[in-house]
Amino acid sequence: MNDPGAWAYSNSALNNASFERKNYATAKIKNDAGGSPDQKYEKVGALVTQTQRFTEDEKQARALILQYKALIQSEQRSGLPGNQNLQLGIGVIPEKFDEMVRDCRAIGKTLSLQINKTDKTNEYKDLQAKKTSLVETRAALSALKTRSGKIEELMELENRILQIDEQVQGLGVRLGEYDAENEFCTVKLTLSETGKVSGIPLLQRLKVSLEWTVSIYAGLMAIAFFGSLFLALLAWSLPRFTVLAKQWKSL
Repeated sequence: MNDPGAWAYSNSALNNASFERKNYATAKIKNDAGGSPDQKYEKVGALVTQTQRFTEDEKQARALILQYKALIQSEQRSGLPGNQNLQLGIGVIPEKFDEMVRDCRAIGKTLSLQINKTDKTNEYKDLQAKKTSLVETRAALSALKTRSGKIEELMELENRILQIDEQVQGLGVRLGEYDAENEFCTVKLTLSETGKVSGIPLLQRLKVSLEWTVSIYAGLMAIAFFGSLFLALLAWSLPRFTVLAKQWKSL
């Protein structure tokens, strides 16, 4: 990454998109003793992109996935044409992570980009320790099966061994996610469609302007006409009211 600080975009609700799949990778860390212990880590790049060319940019994103031989591990789609939203959870090999993120930024307009790297070494070691402990416990319990005892006790012992077997298998699956052949980093790409804001055509503007001018002019003419009519009626009726008033006073 040439400039990680320039990628620190935030404050986007779409950035909260979640994907179930967890990817882990391994790195060699040199220490003062000269050794190179393995570091297990999780690295996630979350991009939120806005586009007016949703179909074309979706094709570009899928072409990048093929180019980098990445895997689509999660896909969520919502909305109708004009307001669509696509969320892709992509697994990419660690060596190609930065390049993948860089090329994804060229799709549409990037609104948010956040990259997190989390050390998982202790978690990995804890899983290994738990599995080793369970395997040792299972071996000890299996040894007890050779001894005589009540049927109820033997059945309870067998059930306990089966429970431990299930736990060992579960831990084996989780540890398998750390295996070298399963090493990936995660790119979460959210592609959000925004509709184009079309301008008002010139003829439409002229039509609206003309209609507005005519309506205003007609209103003013109507006010002038009725105003003149009122004044004419007032001028015609005022002398007659005066004569009637004098006649009323003489009675």
